[in-house]
Amino acid sequence: MHLLLRTGFALTVIISSVLPLAAQQPPARVALRADVAVNRETVTLGDLLEVSGAIADTPVFRAPALGRSGTIQVSRVVEAARAMGLEPINRAAAAQVTVTRQARRISKTEVEEMVRRGLGSRFGMDQAEVSITLDNGENAIFVEPEATGDLKIVDIFHDPKARRVEAVLTIPASRSLTARPLRVSGSVVDMVEVPVLVRAVARGEAIRAVDLRTERRARAELPAGALTDAGSLTGKVTRNALVAGSLLREGDLVKQDIVEKNSMVTVVYEGPGLSLSMRGKAMEAGAMGDAILIQNVQSKRAVQGTVIGPGKVSVNFGVPGPVAAVQSTLE
Repeated sequence: MHLLLRTGFALTVIISSVLPLAAQQPPARVALRADVAVNRETVTLGDLLEVSGAIADTPVFRAPALGRSGTIQVSRVVEAARAMGLEPINRAAAAQVTVTRQARRISKTEVEEMVRRGLGSRFGMDQAEVSITLDNGENAIFVEPEATGDLKIVDIFHDPKARRVEAVLTIPASRSLTARPLRVSGSVVDMVEVPVLVRAVARGEAIRAVDLRTERRARAELPAGALTDAGSLTGKVTRNALVAGSLLREGDLVKQDIVEKNSMVTVVYEGPGLSLSMRGKAMEAGAMGDAILIQNVQSKRAVQGTVIGPGKVSVNFGVPGPVAAVQSTLE
């Protein structure tokens, strides 16, 4: 006898002869199940018919692949039942029985995410965008329902010039993936978040947080000197006029002067147990942290100081001596 489970692909019949024990059992009226779900590689009589005992465990068909469904013609089920000495059969209205192989579904998105993590840990590509191709253009893979562990990267290869990635993945608890690890390939683009202007700005205008939005761009497509850290723009002004949508580059910005040349500033000195201040004249313009020359307006003596705020400069004389000596230097 040869039986066939039709699923879109041929399945092998397991039984080929009548068991002597089954032949000796008296005919029993049994009901046919319309929909069957199995979690093993075979379909038994007990899956297809409402029977119990040893005969229910008799395998008759090979189950579909993990996560797949197939159909068995009712006439084939009846034929298999008769071979086991089971008749008559209460046939359902449908002409076929649907068999589904239970499985855990792992989406293509999950596979891509694991590959992206692998690129991050192996190659430092934390912002990578990955597009993976699974076998036969499928959108998911299936493993045994009891294989509840995480996907793991066995090996991963990256070709930055071709922007391609290949990876081998498995789940330790999966018999199918242990025997045959999942091999995937696809395209990969190294992405980075960059600040982009949301409005046009004039030359010499300060960049504010509200003037920016963050976008993900391919790192390879960024212009030379492109800024990726919005925090680095604080206290800077544009060197030239820029239009909305512009990426910001190092050459587009300069520090904003908070001390103007020839302006009057407060010169401060602070040390252990000592705090002095006096008025001076800035001989140079300067931004926060810049070193500029400061002149005492009375003695015309110049010293170097560091801009520490708008109109404010700090002077460091090294190890402080007597207060009078410091005052003399400032004067």
